[in-house]
Amino acid sequence: MTTAGTEGRARIVAADLWPAIVLGAAGYLLNLLELQLGWGLHFMFGNALVFAFVRVLRPQYVVLASSISSLRSIFLWNHPWAWLIWTLEAGLVAASARKTSPVRSDVIFWILIGTPLLILSYGLWMGMDRPSLLLVIAKQATNGVLNVVIGEIVYLSLISLQWPRRAMHWPRISIQSVVMTCLLAIILIPTVVYLRIDAPAREQAARQTVGDTLQIRLQIAKATIDMWTTSRSLALSIFARAQQGGDAGDRAAVLPPELSREFSGIRFAERTGTGQPGATPPTSAAASRLVALPGSGTDPQFILIVPSRRDDRAIDIVATIRPGVLQGIIPAPDSNFPVGTFLVSPASRIIPITQTAPTLAAEVLKLRPEAWAGADRSAVLLSDRNYGNSLMSDLRDARIARSSRLDALTDWQVVTIANLSPEVLKARKGQLQLFTALCGFVALITALGSLLGVRIARSLRQLAHSAADLAELGTRRDKIDSLVISELDDISGMIASAGSSVLREHGALLNYQRRLNSIARHAPIAVYALEIRNRQKSELVYISETIEALLGYTRAEIAQDGWWSHAVHPEDYERALAAFSDLQPGRVVQTEYKLRHKRGHYIWIDDTLAVEVRPETGDAEGIGVLVDISERKTAAEQLLQADKMASLGRMIAGTAHELNQPLNFIKMATSNLREHARRGQLDPERFTAKLETILDHVARASAIILQMRIFGRTPSEAPAPMDIMEAIDTVLVMAAPQLELDGTRIDVSSCVAGVKVAALPIQLEQVLLNLMLNANDAIRTRRERAEAHEGLIRISIEREGLQGMISIEDNGTGLSPEVLPMIFEPFFTTKPPKDGTGLGLPISYGIIRDLGGTIRAENTDSGARFIITLPTAE
Repeated sequence: MTTAGTEGRARIVAADLWPAIVLGAAGYLLNLLELQLGWGLHFMFGNALVFAFVRVLRPQYVVLASSISSLRSIFLWNHPWAWLIWTLEAGLVAASARKTSPVRSDVIFWILIGTPLLILSYGLWMGMDRPSLLLVIAKQATNGVLNVVIGEIVYLSLISLQWPRRAMHWPRISIQSVVMTCLLAIILIPTVVYLRIDAPAREQAARQTVGDTLQIRLQIAKATIDMWTTSRSLALSIFARAQQGGDAGDRAAVLPPELSREFSGIRFAERTGTGQPGATPPTSAAASRLVALPGSGTDPQFILIVPSRRDDRAIDIVATIRPGVLQGIIPAPDSNFPVGTFLVSPASRIIPITQTAPTLAAEVLKLRPEAWAGADRSAVLLSDRNYGNSLMSDLRDARIARSSRLDALTDWQVVTIANLSPEVLKARKGQLQLFTALCGFVALITALGSLLGVRIARSLRQLAHSAADLAELGTRRDKIDSLVISELDDISGMIASAGSSVLREHGALLNYQRRLNSIARHAPIAVYALEIRNRQKSELVYISETIEALLGYTRAEIAQDGWWSHAVHPEDYERALAAFSDLQPGRVVQTEYKLRHKRGHYIWIDDTLAVEVRPETGDAEGIGVLVDISERKTAAEQLLQADKMASLGRMIAGTAHELNQPLNFIKMATSNLREHARRGQLDPERFTAKLETILDHVARASAIILQMRIFGRTPSEAPAPMDIMEAIDTVLVMAAPQLELDGTRIDVSSCVAGVKVAALPIQLEQVLLNLMLNANDAIRTRRERAEAHEGLIRISIEREGLQGMISIEDNGTGLSPEVLPMIFEPFFTTKPPKDGTGLGLPISYGIIRDLGGTIRAENTDSGARFIITLPTAE
């Protein structure tokens, strides 16, 4: 393996290793907060934190995290079996987490693997009793499944935040897992809370039951011993008085039969302040004393010392009690509830009285009397182990004790002690019933949840397929009858209804699309669509088949990169590119330019592009139409040329008059020179002057004819920067003869020189000439209405920002309000048919529009004014 591969593998391992260790440590800390259910039953939830990431970490690291988290069980229960089983549980759940529901996998684990392992470890190796073993199995399984359920809830909450799923690519959770998690959470969480609340009550009830039983046994034992001591002390005192007159000092007496059954011997002794050697000194002179002789083991020899008087002397009656007498006076307890009764001497010696529980007696004899301190007030729990740690030790070791001082025997106590295990087992049987029912519900809910999850998943997939089919033009229309959830059934019905509607709409759409395709195939236009990126034309996504009939190229050739740039006429490229430079949504761009046909010639194209936004993606898209306007352009050029000819025709009278004057002068001058030549009287100086004058008149006539020829030809060059004043001067050369003939004066004093615009000189001159002739016609019409009227045409040139403005104002008839809105409409004219065609102003309007400018008309106080604005070329 290469170094890079080794380093990459190490990074992957570290990426999972440290999170697993941290997760396990956090789970261990959480396990310190275990939930106690009484006498060694604990719920620990640290592994839930590990199971929350079972889909994120790899299986081996989930096992590592679980093994760290579960270490708490070893310290708590003093054995490794729970740790081993929980680690195996984490491994199985992690291995199947991405394939099936972790909850279902965990339930299967506890049925097939966890339960047999618990029987083997707790039952066979540790020797646990059957009820406790069953309870442990139910509790461990419930705890394990609940941990997985809580982990699923935590994971579901985390991925609901979306950032883990998007930023860290956490997998989604299946509907089957969600269903099973929700169902088991509804069952387990409230039940565990109830068990936590119920456990102290059951524990208290068990302790109270044992305590009450001990109290009864204690009262019986105390009353029995007190009554026996009092009655026997009285009998011995009576017997002593019956022996009056005997020798003083210690001596034995013969017992009557009624006393000999309980006492093996009796003697009288002078009271010396002490009893038998080794006996405890009395604390009261009038109280009987019980003395246990030393060295007699667990069944000591007792002596009853009764104070009495004989022959007016104070004596002690020392009666030796036969073995087993004290043990026989207390009734034996119920064998189903063994209770040990013990006497505690003033010297703290523990003496068994009842022997129904020899094991209990042996354990109690090992205790110190301080262990049941306070037992005379309430029941005291006795155990050599820490309470609550081990289920096994609690059952075998826990005891309850009650004590009381004897009234008849000074400084003696009677103690009753019982094992807690019978009541614990009884309480655990009740818990076992709850846990068994809970485990049964878990298994049942798991089975039903699996079926329900599968059914819901299948239903949702069917709905998804229906929706997908609907999205694919409504190919599914039937309602799904197998759905069991009413809302899903309603959705299926709506999808079916929508499918029928979509199918009808689909049919209508197909017909509509067929019509559009037919139109696109047969219409003399080409429709195209392209993507818009950064407000610029981008990739062509569609173009209709008619492009081949329009330009000769196939659609594949049109779709090649750079085709448009190479096909646009070089003179039109910059202008067309600028028109499509800022394609904002909602904008419609319309421009005309020439495209090269595949055969090599150029055709005029009208390109209209509308920019729209796709509602499904939000991206901009351009929908355009290409129209061949070559014939229209040719007709427009012919119409423009005809308008020029019409304008020249309107100037023919003035032009003829202007040409007639130099021709007449030339005729007279040449005739005069010929006459002088015949006479031989040619003067060289006069001859030269005459020739110069003739040449001037020829040049004048030639200039007029040349300007008219230039004006009349068809333009072929591209627009270029030109001075507006030069165009006005050129027009005045052509129009001046006619204007002078009609008596119209021209005022150009307001013209600013040097204002340049991008235009074709011939086209701009045509517009200016048309406006001047129209102004002259209006002045002539007004003069016909009023004899005394001087005609005036005022021309001005101004610069306003980036616009050049031309104003042509006359003092003619003006424009009526009815005529003004229609002044630029084709074939509209106020002149007689022989004088006007109605095309001059529309053609002028089209020329100015194509140059990127505007033209408008307005009335003044003295006539009419036409204003032209064009972008400046500087």
